[in-house]
Amino acid sequence: MATFSKRTLRILGDVLTDWSTLTPIGHLFEDNSISPPPPEVAEEAVQGINGQRRGLTAQYVASLDLSDPADRRKLLRVFDDVLADVLPREGDENGDRARGKLLRALTDDGFALGPEGQLRAVAGRRVEIPLDQIADIEVLEEHLVRIDREVDTDPAGALSAVKALIESTAKIVLRETGGTWERNVKFPTLVSGAQKALGLMVGTLAPDKAGDTSLKMVLDGLYKVAIGIDELRNRYGRDHGRDTPLRGLTERHARLAVHSGTAYCRFLLDTLADPAAPWRPAADPPPAGRRG
Repeated sequence: MATFSKRTLRILGDVLTDWSTLTPIGHLFEDNSISPPPPEVAEEAVQGINGQRRGLTAQYVASLDLSDPADRRKLLRVFDDVLADVLPREGDENGDRARGKLLRALTDDGFALGPEGQLRAVAGRRVEIPLDQIADIEVLEEHLVRIDREVDTDPAGALSAVKALIESTAKIVLRETGGTWERNVKFPTLVSGAQKALGLMVGTLAPDKAGDTSLKMVLDGLYKVAIGIDELRNRYGRDHGRDTPLRGLTERHARLAVHSGTAYCRFLLDTLADPAAPWRPAADPPPAGRRG
């Protein structure tokens, strides 16, 4: 699913700061059926943002629910208007630079210019994980952008990126569950620690229906997927100096690693966010003599 990253929204604020003023910014959003948010939302939206124009842009964006396709379409029309009417026409060096930067960010988010020159969502990222469920999405977004960019063109680079994605996901899980890790922690230790924190290692499953043989097989397979990606990256990743060229690694191997690795990350993050997941402390029973 194509979506708008924080990077793209930040660039939108920069463009409107450089090429527009407050009143036209308001018209830009309201002409596309985007209303200002309630005062409390508007106040929170400008926290940490410098400049009135950037702040106003952030307030209008904060009024949207970007998980809603209708709201995403409204914002996409705003980007269309920015490209067509706000930025200078081609030939202005600064305008061309700003246009190129904005289009690159939109492309990374899964959008492209259609035949009529309007933006549209394309197939979207082939790798999706629930970024909306965690606080520091930028940590994972940079890995996802690199994966999408390199999976069909640089298999070794994609391997390195998906391993980094798994590492970051495991650290987020440990941080959110109160765990820690050593500075130079080994990859197997890191991922097994994350799975144990979520109760997803085979040895931590309760001996009941939830821990039956089939589920144990799947969970054991997930762990082996992560370890296998680490070993593939150590063998083929281009982050190591080599004295011979890489052979045998192709785009189909990279796609296998990417899709299996992101499935692993998605399951960990889904489990982390699930309010009913077994890793969460059980609610205290009601005091004796009281009915719950």
